[in-house]
Amino acid sequence: MRKAISFLVLSVLIGLLAIQVGCSKDEDPVTPPPACSITMTTPRGGDQLSTDAEIQIRWKRTTGDNVRIDLYKGGIIAGNIEADHTNSGADGFYPWINPETFDNGTGDDYSIKITSLKNADCSDQTDNFRIEDLSNCFLKFPWKLDIPDQIAGNDFPITWASEHTSGFVDLELWLDPFMQAPFKVNDIALNLEDTGSYSWIVDSYNLGTKSDYFFKISDVAASQSCKDSSVPFTIIDEVICNIGLGGILPGNIYTQGEVLPIFFDVENSDGFVDLELYVGNERVDDWSIVKNFDTANGTLSYDWTVTDKGHPGPTFNAFNIRVFDSNAPNCQNKSENFTIAQ
Repeated sequence: MRKAISFLVLSVLIGLLAIQVGCSKDEDPVTPPPACSITMTTPRGGDQLSTDAEIQIRWKRTTGDNVRIDLYKGGIIAGNIEADHTNSGADGFYPWINPETFDNGTGDDYSIKITSLKNADCSDQTDNFRIEDLSNCFLKFPWKLDIPDQIAGNDFPITWASEHTSGFVDLELWLDPFMQAPFKVNDIALNLEDTGSYSWIVDSYNLGTKSDYFFKISDVAASQSCKDSSVPFTIIDEVICNIGLGGILPGNIYTQGEVLPIFFDVENSDGFVDLELYVGNERVDDWSIVKNFDTANGTLSYDWTVTDKGHPGPTFNAFNIRVFDSNAPNCQNKSENFTIAQ
């Protein structure tokens, strides 16, 4: 009998030991950290960049180890951008502001390489992109004294000297009113090939005769650092576009879906107008009522089906209609304020 009990106890102990051994096998193994991985996302191959603008360097990563960022040209290291950059955040990012190109100049064969400081084998390098070296960019108008008075409608050659530009410039007309801040009147030509001259048909862009106009020129890729302004000059422009706007009663209440005739009185215009809906000084939903409406054929009214375009308020009594010459935005007018019933 004792032998039977001893055998039974021994069997139970062996079973418990087996269960414990089995449980140890079911424990979750320790998850090893992810292998180091860096994948460049920007700049992209073929990108056109310049030394005048911020170059955004981005990469995807699986490690938080700090990294080294290097610039290459033609497959050869051209210099170090950042020796020890914190590799944090969802993805890696480094804003390279006004980058130096290490005296290598403009080229299509630049690339950027990022390397983990703990594992030199963990790295990635972009495909080749272009950097335009604009550090010596130069633009200069020739006029040291007054520019002769210009008459609207005449041709005037705008000339300038340039060196080391990106090859394209923007030309603008500005006004510097007495006791007021200068402001841009209009673009004369954008993304213009840098040939050193441009034949401009003189235009005050509906501001009329004034003596404080001046030109601005800037490199398209280096607009903040490579630019020049001319001396002031006079534009004589006596033929000014005017657009009268009628049919809207001040303070009146109009209902959704109501047809409201809007009347025009157009002078010195090619006859095409744009109508836009505003609340105060804010355009409603970036939306036009009508564009390029032809008044030149004698049609001097437009039937507008009243709508607030879902304007959320809370102001509903400050709606107004703006009218613009389609080809001369400075020629414009506005109605009195009115309400659209909700």
